[in-house]
Amino acid sequence: MQKTKIILALCALPLLVAPMVEAAQAAPAAKKAPLMLQKWEGSYDGVPAWDKVKPKDFPAAFEEGMKLTKAEYERILNNPEPISFENTIVATELAGKELGRLFPVWGVHTSNLSNDQIRQYQAEYGPKLSQFFTELTLDARYFQRIQYLYQKRDSLGLDAKQMRLLTETYDDLVRNGALLNADQQKRAIAIESELAKYFSTFSSKVLADEETYILIEDKADLAGLPDSYVASLADAAKG
Repeated sequence: MQKTKIILALCALPLLVAPMVEAAQAAPAAKKAPLMLQKWEGSYDGVPAWDKVKPKDFPAAFEEGMKLTKAEYERILNNPEPISFENTIVATELAGKELGRLFPVWGVHTSNLSNDQIRQYQAEYGPKLSQFFTELTLDARYFQRIQYLYQKRDSLGLDAKQMRLLTETYDDLVRNGALLNADQQKRAIAIESELAKYFSTFSSKVLADEETYILIEDKADLAGLPDSYVASLADAAKG
């Protein structure tokens, strides 16, 4: 899973996150995963079990999702086989399927179904998830594998799509601080977490403000507003 523009998505736009593909060799879970992390049922990859979603379950789902994703990355990074496009690039792209199922559900709740409880979770888990993904992608072992493939890219027999994915992955890691020293990376992680905190706060305030809308049914309530402005509102209401 790319650190991906995922951090901002977690804070405000998770609806844009598509469900992750099942990892081919995922280890069996020791216990049943929280509902929001479980495989969706139905055709075309299914849909979330909306009728069973409870906001109070989000913290446990996030914690378990991060735990499972971290475990997948550890298996990839500790793979004793020679580094390859399949066991590194493809494997990490397929990792994080549980969080991938959680984000769309979370997105609906941080936008359409937002309330004080959700905004509280958003303020807590925005920075926490930002730090999680930043640390995950700045892991030196991960970058070493990507860098190894990038340096040998012309001899790997990759097609155009694979080459682009490898190049984009490498460039993203560099832009996100993979070449910084340890102290600089620590600072970068702190900055990312702080930005996520502010973005989450801003997003929550915008949603809270939008909940204060009023419905005007009597034209007399518009007294004092310029006719041109009233006309523009009428046009907007017509869609």
